[in-house]
Amino acid sequence: MELLLTAQPMSSDVLATTGLINRLVPAEDVLAAAVDLATTIASNAPLAARAARSVIRVCDDLTEADALALEAKRVSELTETEDAREGPLAFIERRAPFFTGR
Repeated sequence: MELLLTAQPMSSDVLATTGLINRLVPAEDVLAAAVDLATTIASNAPLAARAARSVIRVCDDLTEADALALEAKRVSELTETEDAREGPLAFIERRAPFFTGR
């Protein structure tokens, strides 16, 4: 709120402490850090990532009970997918999962 209402610059350390930014990297490492993060996200189950994003986007307008109910609904829907079976199977077989988005 302070940042929005004062329009005053804040240091990256303050922004990191308040949670407005997730990590700090030297300028020369920004692209590599962004690619690493994108690679990590892309390696996860796409249906689960999509569901998480959709729940997060609407949670601000929901009560805690409604947000938890929505999350439980999405998790329940995801348990019926091929990707939900692939994750544990890959773990048991000690291999990287191959998610198809189905």
